[in-house]
Amino acid sequence: MAITEGSIDLNAILVGDWSELSVEFPAESGTWLFIGSTKNGMLSVTQEIYDHISSAFPRKVDLRVPTRADMKFNADIEEIHAQNVRLILGQAPDDDNSYVYVGALSVPQYFKFRAKRVRLSDQVEITVVFWKAVSAGLLELAGGDEAVASPIEIAALDDSAGDYGGSSTAPLGYINISPKTV
Repeated sequence: MAITEGSIDLNAILVGDWSELSVEFPAESGTWLFIGSTKNGMLSVTQEIYDHISSAFPRKVDLRVPTRADMKFNADIEEIHAQNVRLILGQAPDDDNSYVYVGALSVPQYFKFRAKRVRLSDQVEITVVFWKAVSAGLLELAGGDEAVASPIEIAALDDSAGDYGGSSTAPLGYINISPKTV
């Protein structure tokens, strides 16, 4: 069998941006608030591991223990209106009031988060869902000749109890992405 160089599954090459960001607020209400799209969205999924080193020589790793799992989504929001500004600041995003009040101590606002994008090579949709999420950000409204955007960070929280759709086997959320086709 001849070995060829290059990609194995060309359809799996990912180009493009996140075309839809949305939050379900209140969570489990069925009401999705669309945040918009983002050119600079970044999904980060991490799992930290503790390596235990044996006491015998030569020292070897004899146990690996997962110590932390984390899902975050960082983006630049271009659609600047009161609901998105509230979301950036960690407030309830469903208020239609044009005034966004800043500085008062408030309780965290939990919601379900969804991000979607389409793989351009084969038109397959990739979806990310955080069951229980919170947002935070540094609201920045600059000037310029291009669209002004403000950063946001959305973090998945533990929903092992299933209050927002999660479970003990899927406590943070999921990524729905197609398997290899070749």
